[in-house]
Amino acid sequence: MVNWIQKIVNHGVIIEDDFQERRKVQISNYLLIILWLYNLINFCVFGFIIWKPFLFWDAFFTLIYIIVFFFFRKKSFRNLLRHLVCIFILLGLANLSFRFGERAGFHFFIFFLGCIPFVLFENFKVIFAYFLAIVSVYLIFDVCFSSHPISPDPEINFLYYPNLILSIFIFTSVTYNFKYQTNKYQKLVDNQVKDLSELSFKLMAQKDQVTITANQLRQKTSVLETQNKSIFESLRLASMVQREALPAVEAVFQGLKAGFLLYKPKDVVSGDFYWAKTTWQGTIIVVADCIGHGVPGSMMAVLAANLISQIVEDQGKIFPSDILAELDKKLRRRIKQDPDSEISDGMDIAIVLVADNQVSFAAASRPLVKISAEGRVQTFKGTRSQLASWKSNWPEFETLELEANRGDRFYLFTDGATDQFGEKIDKKLGTKQFIAELESLQSQSLDIQKEQLALFYDEWQGNQNQTDDIIILGFET
Repeated sequence: MVNWIQKIVNHGVIIEDDFQERRKVQISNYLLIILWLYNLINFCVFGFIIWKPFLFWDAFFTLIYIIVFFFFRKKSFRNLLRHLVCIFILLGLANLSFRFGERAGFHFFIFFLGCIPFVLFENFKVIFAYFLAIVSVYLIFDVCFSSHPISPDPEINFLYYPNLILSIFIFTSVTYNFKYQTNKYQKLVDNQVKDLSELSFKLMAQKDQVTITANQLRQKTSVLETQNKSIFESLRLASMVQREALPAVEAVFQGLKAGFLLYKPKDVVSGDFYWAKTTWQGTIIVVADCIGHGVPGSMMAVLAANLISQIVEDQGKIFPSDILAELDKKLRRRIKQDPDSEISDGMDIAIVLVADNQVSFAAASRPLVKISAEGRVQTFKGTRSQLASWKSNWPEFETLELEANRGDRFYLFTDGATDQFGEKIDKKLGTKQFIAELESLQSQSLDIQKEQLALFYDEWQGNQNQTDDIIILGFET
């Protein structure tokens, strides 16, 4: 029953309404419920107990009007319905007073009506207008009854006390409801203010903590920037040292018809390196890929380049297989690898000796690609074992003797050239596609080939990170 009444009272209330609007709608519904019940009682009394046709039809049409007012309560009709409630009660008072005078207890309704406009409206002019109308009705009928008393009807003398009780009840309940809703709203506002104050205090504490954290982060960022600057400067110097340890690019191709070197370190310093030396027996060219990249790889690259210089210049070894065997021996002594070492891999390396019309080739896990003047492509693979790896126990290296006719071109490269991931196709370039790209460039000179390969890798890589260090070395005898 309570839920049913509460549902009727909240009819027409919209979630978006503010508290004042909700309260007005609820009080209007509350008044309609009371008036409907009162007139239902009158309808039954004057229709079945005391037959008074004018009172019966008054009660009947009043019930209909109240139902219409209630079910037509929409946002666009709210203000109109508030006016209709006041006007309806005012007209009812006039009708009742005109018929029965003070015997109907109309002055109690005057007292009740005086509080209704203050509850339903906020506009001072509207409130004053209704208040003036109420007072006018009271004065008119009071004067009228004084000069022309209405003959009392004994059968309706009982209306005096019900109207008195109803007026007191309505006034008390509306006032209580108004105060209750206001207090409830005020308590809700107080709780929200309290919650906001607590939240504000927490936010202030969090703000202080954020400020402290931000200051700490700024300090750490400053330290990191200083450290990064120092590290970058160290890497820049290391790169200069590494380049000084390697021969000049012009020196690589002395004694050869033409050549190019595409050198792309992944980081500032590189684990891939090249080396060359022109002797009276021919030109020795080395392309190697050391363990890792960056600083660890560069340290290995400088060490290996110095060892090759000792082997060739001090020991006089020039054949690729002899250089590989001696380099493998020296690296094993320096690195001291074993199964328990964190360093499990060794060095991939390819060495050629170019003399007259012949190219001698030996390698550890790196190929040599030959493209003849007629466009024939041949790939020569060296020993599959790596240098200085405990996985291979003193491998034997073999030198391949290849003919170098006029217009033949040879290419050495590290695995970074084939392992680079593409932006459009998220997979490695691969050896086949790399060689196919070399084939497509054979109509160009080697200098142009270097430029075209650089553009090809930029386009292939796109926004992808560089996977590994890259060296591509091409020459023509």
